[in-house]
Amino acid sequence: MNRDLLFSMTLAFLSLQSIACGASETEPVAPPAETVAPPVAEAEPVPEVAEPERPDPGPAPEVEISVRDDLDGVTLVVRVTGESSLAGRVTLERASGETFGEGEAVVVPSALGLRASCGDPIPECRELIAGAELTPPAWTRKVGDDACGECRECSHAERGAYRFVVTSCNGLHRVESPTFHVR
Repeated sequence: MNRDLLFSMTLAFLSLQSIACGASETEPVAPPAETVAPPVAEAEPVPEVAEPERPDPGPAPEVEISVRDDLDGVTLVVRVTGESSLAGRVTLERASGETFGEGEAVVVPSALGLRASCGDPIPECRELIAGAELTPPAWTRKVGDDACGECRECSHAERGAYRFVVTSCNGLHRVESPTFHVR
């Protein structure tokens, strides 16, 4: 069937249908209504979230750190070159390989602290003045719950490269000692 004939027949059918439904012959037949989707509302812009403010790290500790390694143990020596606030707890790290690469240090359990003697508690924070030198009790090359030789659950440290780490009281600055070795 050709297209023109099909179109004519469809028009005739629609005209007959509208007459049968009570519409007069002179009324135009409306084409079928198109379905139109409602307009899409534009999404409201998402408000920008400001990055949280980072705490002011404050001044970095002005200290020089060295170590003395002798028969009694490894002693941390902290020389203060400018007013500094240091956390009382000292971290002991062991290199996971030959050197201390980024993120490759293993924190070793210890009770090392910036205290004058083993009988003193480890302070939360130490305020130090320029010119001060702090030499806490030596690390006895044991890992565990005490650095002063009175360990309840200690063992000898593994062979390898180690370092002491002191931090500012807020923990945002760290100062590392030179590397020393346990053999």
